[in-house]
This record gives sequence, C-alpha cells and structure tokens, in this order.
Amino acid sequence: MMLESSEIREAVFGIPNARGVITGKYPTIPVLTITAQVKKGTSASFIFNDKAVQDLDLVPGVSSVSFAFEDDTILVGNTTEVIKEDNSQKKLTKNKPYKIRNKSLRSYIARVFGEKYNFNEDVEFVLELGERKVGGQVVKTAELVEMNEYNSRQTESTSPEMEETYTQYNDNEVVDSTMNAEETLEEAQA
Repeated sequence: MMLESSEIREAVFGIPNARGVITGKYPTIPVLTITAQVKKGTSASFIFNDKAVQDLDLVPGVSSVSFAFEDDTILVGNTTEVIKEDNSQKKLTKNKPYKIRNKSLRSYIARVFGEKYNFNEDVEFVLELGERKVGGQVVKTAELVEMNEYNSRQTESTSPEMEETYTQYNDNEVVDSTMNAEETLEEAQA
C-alpha cells in the first residue's frame, strides 16, 4: 500500500549527535586566543573564533595568516594572497577550532609582551579590524586588544552622561527637548 505524499514522514539518517550544537564563547566579537603552554613540548596554538575567521575573510584549510609587531601592538592579517619567502605565514586549520600552531611565534610574543599579559594562562584578544599594505598589496588586518582592555574601553564608551529625550506639553504645543539624565535626577531629589 502506497502512502500519499502528505502522509510520508521525513527520515533522518545517521547517528544522532548527543553533544548538540556548540556555540563559541564570543559569537559576535572577533577573538583570537593564544593558548597557555601547559607543559614543555605542548603545541602553542592561536585559536580564531568563527567571527574572527569571518571578519578577516579567512577560508579554513586555505587561508594563511601572519603576525606583525609595531611598537607595543600585535597585528594579525590574512596574507593568503601575499607571497612570502620566509615561514612566517601559517595556514589556518581546516576544522574547528580554527587555529594555527607556531611555537616560536608564541615564545616571541610571550617574551616581548610577557610583562603586559600573563601567558601562563590562555590570553584572549579582541580583533580590531583594519587594512594594511603588505608586500605592495592591501590586506585585511586586525590589531589585537586584550579582552580586559577591550571591556574597559567598552565600559568607558557607554558610561558618559546618559541623555534622555522627553516631550513637554504646553497649551497644545509640543516641544521636544533633550536634557541630561543626572540633572533630572537631581531636580527630582530636590
């Protein structure tokens, strides 16, 4: 007996994934994590979250990234199209977590920036995007800003005096005004 198409149920083949969907810690912020070297002989990883891969236009398994240093700033860039003759370019892994491994780079960063950051534990950096010329070509780059520094910048940018807009009614005339919320609070308390 044949079932009508409206009676046919959809079958899902394969073994169900018991883990469910894994979402990143920062789904809306591009983050690069430099892992701690737990013990001697462990690999040094630079892990890019999904947003960082997207914002730098990286293609997992294809794109190469390079690091640059300016004063006390660390830059990372998508240097896939730039031909380098040294081994500073590293290819992003094909599978999650998207990362590169470079022990000498991690050692250099820890030595130069060790007073500023604690590399005995994982250090998370927010990527502030931009563009730079590399080898005569413009490439997408990002300045690394440590997560605590980024959070304090965000707090500072949202903490200036809040403004509140209100509408004042006078004899059927509507007047829109902007006033400082702190002044309103002071007036209310007086």
